[in-house]
Amino acid sequence: MPAVTPRIVITLDDPQLRATVHGSLAAVGWPLVDADEARPDDLVHVIDAAALAAHQHRGAPLLALSPDEDTVAQAFALGADDVLRVPFDAGELGARVARLRRRRERDLDLQRHARDARVLLELTQALTLTTDAREILRMVVRRLGDVAAVERCSVVLARDDYQHGYVVASNDVPGEIDRPIELGRYPEIQEVLTSRRPLLIDDAPTHPLLDAVRELVSGTRFPFLALFPIALEHRAFGVLFLRASEERGRLDEREQALCETVANATAAALRNAREIQQLREERLAVSHARLAAERRLEVLEPYADLFLSSADGMVVVDLEGRPLYSNPRVTEISGYSAAEVRALKMGDVVVPEDRPRLRALRDAFGRQEYPSKFDLRVRRRDGEVRTLSLSTSAAMRDENAVLVTVRDVTAERSTAAELARTQRFLTSLIESSPDAIVAAANSGAVLLLNSAAERILGWRRADLAADAVIDGFFREGHFQEYARRVHGTAEGRIEGARSEVIARDGEVIPVLLSAATLHAEGPGAGIVVIFSDQRERLRIEERLARVQSELGRTEQQSMIAELSGAAAHELNQPLTAIQGHAELIKRRAGEDAAMTRSAEVILREAGRMADIVRRLGQVSRFETKHYVGSAKILDLERSAPESGRPPSTE
Repeated sequence: MPAVTPRIVITLDDPQLRATVHGSLAAVGWPLVDADEARPDDLVHVIDAAALAAHQHRGAPLLALSPDEDTVAQAFALGADDVLRVPFDAGELGARVARLRRRRERDLDLQRHARDARVLLELTQALTLTTDAREILRMVVRRLGDVAAVERCSVVLARDDYQHGYVVASNDVPGEIDRPIELGRYPEIQEVLTSRRPLLIDDAPTHPLLDAVRELVSGTRFPFLALFPIALEHRAFGVLFLRASEERGRLDEREQALCETVANATAAALRNAREIQQLREERLAVSHARLAAERRLEVLEPYADLFLSSADGMVVVDLEGRPLYSNPRVTEISGYSAAEVRALKMGDVVVPEDRPRLRALRDAFGRQEYPSKFDLRVRRRDGEVRTLSLSTSAAMRDENAVLVTVRDVTAERSTAAELARTQRFLTSLIESSPDAIVAAANSGAVLLLNSAAERILGWRRADLAADAVIDGFFREGHFQEYARRVHGTAEGRIEGARSEVIARDGEVIPVLLSAATLHAEGPGAGIVVIFSDQRERLRIEERLARVQSELGRTEQQSMIAELSGAAAHELNQPLTAIQGHAELIKRRAGEDAAMTRSAEVILREAGRMADIVRRLGQVSRFETKHYVGSAKILDLERSAPESGRPPSTE
């Protein structure tokens, strides 16, 4: 509706009084009309108090002009909203009219809101009760067109690409159904679809959004456009499109809010209609499926005794995996009653991790393939997860059904998984051992070589001949001796035995060996031998012995050098005294030749002794030479070489 223009209705018989009122209110700028031009949406009615009894228009508030005090009470009694005594002040007249006008505008606004609420309630009830999408859209455009008083109200639904659409309902062409339109010719519709926000255009021929289609809108009778998105789940799939003439004008804020609410309600109603239609189709499909199931049950009747007596669970499912029949064993396995089983889908009980396998199974049914002995984990009614082994049969292929045999293998699969974990642990333990491990059957056939054994022996398990025996890794007869000793002891083992093994290249390798009886299928079924390579250990022991011998020799030489130095020091003083006395005797001998020769002999031998003492003090290592027989004495020439002279190598 266009905005209400404030109007004041003047109903006064006295020309002078009417002129005074016109003069007082004309300055305010409100349109003034006479009683014969009155309409229901007028704002204020200024009237003679004496004329109230005959007044018929009760919409606008009444301001009565009373010439005396006696008619004031009478005017209020006859319905006047306010009374002003004549003569009056022009300002007071204007203030009273303004107060009544504001009250009237509030009343009109409340009436419009009440009308909008009634329209929304009416539409909501109708949309709730109606499941026909076309009837919903026709109702919306018809009712909204009436309330908003627009010349054209329509609904356009768009395809996903927003390039093509259909006018599915219009108030000016009631019979129009699915008229196709190219949305490229309606950029305003595309804008609302992509933005999912309302769009108001006050002058279509000049609006910049419509520049591309200017020739199409230049002569339009509807310059005022209002578009509201019909959207669900963050996507617009249609538009509520209102067009108005110049006389009607643009929609006010209240009308915009009403249209936006109606658009949202329409989207919800269309969604509900679609869901209800889907439910109807599903219900129809269920009815057909029930009839088909009943026919299948007739086919199953001859096999009823077999199903009931079977130790395995047996269930008949359609090609989508929906159970049609199950025997009592299925109830025991699943915890669901027979009726509950029929109400389930296999996807309802299969754990999420195994659902891809279930989809693969349904795909196989579609290809007329019927797998057997495959596992699915399902959740029982009490929440416990069980592992089932399933086998399928094409016996009911002509009835579009599959017979599935079900066996609970939870315990078997748990045991197998535990054995696999144990085997992986033992294999890892054996392979990570730094010692060689070789296992052989009682016949001597090699059963196992770990990585350390392959490294030491130079043999890979894959390279051994099929008839290879453990005896080939030992000197002849050695392994038989170990086996005899192992089987001959109460403990069934030997430990820490020094032995030798023969590598692939013929090298004899010293090892430290332990052996024990291998209990595979019973006592004495074989033997396991564990040995460690001793080559490096022996090399270390040999180097240690050499180092210890060299250390002893060094200590011995150091001790002899110390003793020699001490002896030389102790002998040096008496030798010096001997040499001094010999020199004194020689000087005193004079002409005595014999005395002189004796002194010279003493001096000569003392010099030799001094040289020996000097060499003895220079001993730095212990070198010997043969003396008499097997006896050896210190070799001073080699033990104390002279300075600058290399020691003798003799």
